[in-house]
Amino acid sequence: MNVPKLDAMLRPILALSVDAPITRASATESMALHFGLSAEDRQVRIPSGRSTYVRNRTGWAMTFLTKGGLIEKVAPKQYCITERGRAFLAAHPEEITTRDLEAIDGWEEAWNAEAPGGRNAQAKDSDDDDPSEADPEIIEARIKRKIERALPEPAIRAAVLQFLAYAVETVDEEGSHAWRMRETRRGFELKAGRMLALQIKPNDFGVSVVGPLSPETSALLGISKENEEPWKLVAGGLYLALRPDRVAAHLDLLKDPFAKFVDVAIARVRREVDLDDHAAAAITYLSKLVGRDLPQPERSQASEEADEPDTEDDAPELSREPKERGRAAIFELGQRAVGSLIEDIDSSRGVIALPDLQRPFVWEDTKVRDPSLHCSSGSPSGRWSSGTQRTSGRPGRLAPLIGPSAPLLWSSMVNSD
Repeated sequence: MNVPKLDAMLRPILALSVDAPITRASATESMALHFGLSAEDRQVRIPSGRSTYVRNRTGWAMTFLTKGGLIEKVAPKQYCITERGRAFLAAHPEEITTRDLEAIDGWEEAWNAEAPGGRNAQAKDSDDDDPSEADPEIIEARIKRKIERALPEPAIRAAVLQFLAYAVETVDEEGSHAWRMRETRRGFELKAGRMLALQIKPNDFGVSVVGPLSPETSALLGISKENEEPWKLVAGGLYLALRPDRVAAHLDLLKDPFAKFVDVAIARVRREVDLDDHAAAAITYLSKLVGRDLPQPERSQASEEADEPDTEDDAPELSREPKERGRAAIFELGQRAVGSLIEDIDSSRGVIALPDLQRPFVWEDTKVRDPSLHCSSGSPSGRWSSGTQRTSGRPGRLAPLIGPSAPLLWSSMVNSD
């Protein structure tokens, strides 16, 4: 295939926009003529089959020039060169590369800004091509640039990426269906289940572990209390915000604490993990860098029942309050309806009992009955709470039906009189 790469198209397309407005369709035809592509080369399609290579790379080149402020939209689907573009063209008489564009002021901000009307508006304003879908070479180039911006020093980059490869293998071993790599605007995130396990972005390397870490390990990694953020949902869990240049030589010290965190995070998975935003190309490129094949997550039908809401956040849900490490939560929030609780009181089922004893006094039969009547009629009657009896002995008047370890239901009445 003789289709030129994106960098080779940047200057010819910018020069093409000097004399008259261009569209993606007209620029695609011009690039095919400019580079002398055969009829066969023009028809070669990217892996998804949704576009040809020449059309896709032309579309991406125009997107890059637009983000750099070198061309601008003057009418639906039509673009012309800007004054900045004219100056940039004169300053680069031979070629324009993506690295040249990255040096333009406001380049990062242009990519981070959300287009008016969202993604659908952009798709409607293109020709018959979707510029958001790139061929593998463009995707790999983008990943490469993002990694190099986050980890500019080669030796540090190599050490951090080796740890990242270990992290991918660790999460896949614990649950091949329960992890994914996400590409963010400035870097990458590795999610174990729905919890942030590792993060890479410019001058920042974040990793989740189960502590406590020894004073010696903390000293070698340059970790202080300011670098630690306790996880709310993992006993002893810590998210460490580290400097790559400080920790690169001592990353092996984090392997065991990281593996312990992954064990807990994967064990919490109750629903199928959404892999739609998994960056498979990032894993493929990482495999190339570390010299071994790394696994990709596999889709699996997990249980639809969860012990917590199935929420998804880009940032980890971390506790902002001091927490005594090593202690599990004492109480859990229940999601049962009042009607189902009342059904379990039925003596034929023997699941829940209303005890005679409530704190230091004995309830009369009418007071045992009243909470159910109030709730079933929709009247407020205080609060209900349930728990599990852990001590032996007589649990209440329904003891023969429920046994010593069955759940009990207590009610505290608020007398409206």
